Amino acid sequence: MPSSDGIFYSISIMKSRTLFAHIILFFSVNAFSLDSAEFKKYSAIGAMPDDTVKYKYLDSIAWEMRRTQSDSSIMYSEISLAVAEKLNYKKGIATSLFTMASAYQYKGDLEKSLEIFLRALDIYKELNSREDIAWTYNEIGIILKKQGNFNRALEYYFNALKIFEELGNKSVLSVFYTNIGNIYLNQNNYDNALFYYEKALLVSQKNERNAETAVIYSNIGSIYNRKKIFGTAYEYYTRAINLNDSLGNKPELAVNYGNLASHFREQGMFTEAEDYLEKAIDINTKLNAYFELAGNYEQLGKIFIGQKNYGKAINALLKSVDLSLQTGANVLLMKAYGNLSEAYSLKGDFKNAYAYQQKYISVKDSVFANEKVSDIGKIESRFAFEKLLSDSKKIEEEKQRIKQEKERYRNNLQYLGITLFLLLIFILLLVTGKLNPLKRFASGTSFVFLLLLFQFISLFISPYIEPLTNKVPVYKLLANIITALVLMPANKYLKKFIKTKITGED
Repeated sequence: MPSSDGIFYSISIMKSRTLFAHIILFFSVNAFSLDSAEFKKYSAIGAMPDDTVKYKYLDSIAWEMRRTQSDSSIMYSEISLAVAEKLNYKKGIATSLFTMASAYQYKGDLEKSLEIFLRALDIYKELNSREDIAWTYNEIGIILKKQGNFNRALEYYFNALKIFEELGNKSVLSVFYTNIGNIYLNQNNYDNALFYYEKALLVSQKNERNAETAVIYSNIGSIYNRKKIFGTAYEYYTRAINLNDSLGNKPELAVNYGNLASHFREQGMFTEAEDYLEKAIDINTKLNAYFELAGNYEQLGKIFIGQKNYGKAINALLKSVDLSLQTGANVLLMKAYGNLSEAYSLKGDFKNAYAYQQKYISVKDSVFANEKVSDIGKIESRFAFEKLLSDSKKIEEEKQRIKQEKERYRNNLQYLGITLFLLLIFILLLVTGKLNPLKRFASGTSFVFLLLLFQFISLFISPYIEPLTNKVPVYKLLANIITALVLMPANKYLKKFIKTKITGED
């Protein structure tokens, strides 16, 4: 989730009263729908003197409730958004929108969620908040995947992954590897899905991200379940349940129970499958998780078909259709239509069977268009190529850096050597200048010393002058003339100093 940065504004009494009135009005409308815990949280808001504190408190509550109480989360997000807008706090506005969009996503209103995520994304881009941009890309990818737009979802996942790799934040890469694996799982490309899940598992376990590890266990279990390696599938599903149970993660437990229902249904163990599915439906009903319920009822319909109870199957599948249409879950809608066609056919109602088969084909064509399936490979190849280019550029830059370091080290050694040599000549001048037999030698040595000294100064300042001249000959000549004019007084002074103080000449 994007972080809520602290901000400090002084709010006028009039504005504070306006906000307080807004909260009281909102509270009066919603008071009867709040439980006692919510009532305490909500009551605490009015006692807060600072709008900044109110914003942070409201957004944290909204984020906490997004999965388990999505309607309440949306309510708190709307107020936190109003506070952030009053403060003109753009990061807060985007964060409130992100939280609100997440709540709509868990509620199952995918279109509304997507619309709000895109609003948040625009603000994050304006602020150049790269980590928040990446997380928003990820959430948009999840919605597109649920809608059956797999190639666009994959684009967003890879864009998010690329940002976090550039930021050097490797601890969260398991999220994106998992989501990329989910795309392949939906395409029944189990080898590629398992490849990404195993990459994700290594990262999540290394960084002790237990909630993510549980999700990955569940997804790996689904691969083995589809491949009908039921013993291994059950092992991974059990690992996921144990982890989620220890974390108290009800929404993911519902997913695990749904997976176990599928696991037992595939083996013809319909009673066990129905028991686990009822557990999942119970949790998701309490959470108002309509997208998940659409999947649960679709599964329940398949269980009843397996039991040859076609009337119950049709009722369950029609519930799935209603929820899928409500949430915009095209993949689940396609499955529900296909199962309805089968149920009516087995029942002997071929007219309805044909009608639902046509609906199934229509949705399937929009979800699994051939060009979309082939695009997935192209998208991954392009990302891999871009990453290869990026890695090659980094390697070349590192080579250049090492080369420059070596040159700098060599030059520094040589500068040091020249300095020591000049110092040695100066000491020699001091010694020989006071001895009559060696004065002529000292006089000649002083000429060499001054020549070397000023050549060394020119050499030393050359790297600093070079960029200023752009290597243009006329500019270089002018730079040398200016340098000579600057050094001439120093040269004159040193000559006089050596003659009078060292060699004793007039």
